Amino acid sequence: MPNHLSNTLAPLLFITTFLLALFTILAPTNLFSDRVALLELNGNGTALAASAANSTRLRARALGREGVRVLPLAPPKMYKIKKAKRKVASTLVTTSSSPSNASSTSSASLESVVIRFGPLGACYQIGKSSDLTCQSPSFTPIFTPVYEHITSVPSTLLETLPDQFPLAPTALFLGTVLTSIALLTSVLASLPFHLKKLAVFEKRRVSFSRISLYSGAVGAGMGLITTITWRLQLGSAVDKFQTAAKVAKVSYHVSLGSAFNQLWAAWSLGAVAVVLTALSSW
Repeated sequence: MPNHLSNTLAPLLFITTFLLALFTILAPTNLFSDRVALLELNGNGTALAASAANSTRLRARALGREGVRVLPLAPPKMYKIKKAKRKVASTLVTTSSSPSNASSTSSASLESVVIRFGPLGACYQIGKSSDLTCQSPSFTPIFTPVYEHITSVPSTLLETLPDQFPLAPTALFLGTVLTSIALLTSVLASLPFHLKKLAVFEKRRVSFSRISLYSGAVGAGMGLITTITWRLQLGSAVDKFQTAAKVAKVSYHVSLGSAFNQLWAAWSLGAVAVVLTALSSW
């Protein structure tokens, strides 16, 4: 393959890899809150009174995890990022305490729950008429505060979900940073330096190409390893949740999100860009 073709395609592939990885990192806490996630829980259940025992149980699980030391949880930092477009009519629910209205009061407590997990945190929505609430982005997100807000999902189900991402978000971020370095040096290596003021870069074209090769290879490797680790961890969580949901006989469903499609595409394109860069370097 001619070098000029490799020099043209490699930067395009690197920028695609970078953008896909960046969008995945920022979702759902900053971008695409209703579309992109690593893991998504949804379903309907009966709202229960908040249980101090369940709250303590979830905290103990996060704090007592083997090999991971987590500081005591502070009040969760949440913020609203999306207003509901419509409100459910409240006139359908009566407030009378007579026995004839018992079934209507019971149905009124039925609520939908959606939780979306991302690399930097999670977003949740309780009821279709409520706001979408997200955690403040963090490279070490802890999801226990989110679970404490979800009173309609039994704690036995929530315990099957991840309580935190201690290292993977940082690894994914570093892989993305290395990809951005590969992108920049790939562009510098492919530019025609005809002007005298830019002639100094002509002598360093090979160096730029090799920096692009090494940083792109390490970045794609880190990103791919992180993606595989997440896929195994969250895939196991999905299986455990579905088994627990069948035992509890509740209508909640957990599935892997579309973020994995973006990550697989990103690092596959990054690997192709590395190969093209290698062909143009030697």
